[in-house]
Amino acid sequence: MTLALLKLNSVVGVTGFFNVQGTLRSVGIQCAFCHSTVDNSLAPGIGQRLDGWPNRDLNVGAVVSLAPNLTPFTDLLGVDANTVKSVLATWGPGCYDAELAHQPGSVTPIFGATLGSAEEAGERLAVCALQAGAGRQTKIHGVGDGAVWITEQLEAQFGAQANYLVDFPHL
Repeated sequence: MTLALLKLNSVVGVTGFFNVQGTLRSVGIQCAFCHSTVDNSLAPGIGQRLDGWPNRDLNVGAVVSLAPNLTPFTDLLGVDANTVKSVLATWGPGCYDAELAHQPGSVTPIFGATLGSAEEAGERLAVCALQAGAGRQTKIHGVGDGAVWITEQLEAQFGAQANYLVDFPHL
């Protein structure tokens, strides 16, 4: 059933890549995997797509723990794969801890959000960068799906200090 849905491009945030025999070769994950959900109008987990809404059902820890190679985490944190998997198992649906990919204590998360305009989002981004310690010489690197409003806000807020990388898995 899932393979048929993947072939129809009907799984939100997931793209299946099939070989000429029709066998699943690989899977791509897009932003919508985490940043979209459905309204359950037909059944639980089935309905109209709601882009930009958090996917509170997705268990990111369980998905990451299925990776065939956890070496980037084990090497960075100096622990074994079972320890990484134990931490991932504590996250549960709708939760994600970005600090797992950084040395303990090396990152102080700065959060900003708005339901307002693109300009307000850009202003929040600039405030977060300043709170994180960015200065006039700091290079700002934006990564995303290539949305014009993001590139415009990076330029408006940071000028030549910023560059933007289109992350093709987000497309």
